[in-house]
Amino acid sequence: MAPNTPGDTMVMQGRVSDLESSGNENLVSVDFAGKNNLGTHVTGSATLAIS
Repeated sequence: MAPNTPGDTMVMQGRVSDLESSGNENLVSVDFAGKNNLGTHVTGSATLAIS
């Protein structure tokens, strides 16, 4: 992972990786990454419940 220091510009990007529907609840999974001029600084994923 690339370091990020004060003054660096980080660009966050994400994409929907999965959609699920169960009864009245909808689940949206998202993969995301933060990159700066040195490369990838952070990555992750999240699942959101939307009713």
